[in-house]
Amino acid sequence: MLEINSLIERLRRDFAGLVFEEGEVFMFRPPCEIYYNVNYLGLPCDKIALLTLHEAAHAVLKHKDYDYDIELVRMEAEAWERSKGLCKEYDVEWDEDFVQDRLDSYRDWIHERSLCPVCGVAGWQDEEGFRYRCPMCERVFGAGQ
Repeated sequence: MLEINSLIERLRRDFAGLVFEEGEVFMFRPPCEIYYNVNYLGLPCDKIALLTLHEAAHAVLKHKDYDYDIELVRMEAEAWERSKGLCKEYDVEWDEDFVQDRLDSYRDWIHERSLCPVCGVAGWQDEEGFRYRCPMCERVFGAGQ
């Protein structure tokens, strides 16, 4: 059976440049901080391990910030793909359904953000990356309004 604290200690040794700290949620804060929560949503240890490896993958990939929402979705997909290899290295069970559910949360988020509040059509993010534009009614909406 997987012991999450043993995994964390091994990750600390293997990735000496990274700082692993307990936090409220799972998060990578560039350039080197990884937050994890062993009691997150009551998930079993194998899912906690998978989420921890996912955050480590962000660090390995040197993910930083993003300008467009779609870039965040891309970084999440890249980190999950890299964490698949880490799962093999650290003997953590890969769960494709769990991963796709996590990616769906980002896909749903970006879709909701892109919907025009006036006509409901999906828009696109403008050149500055802060707002969306509706191709139907030409309304500008989102952050920075």
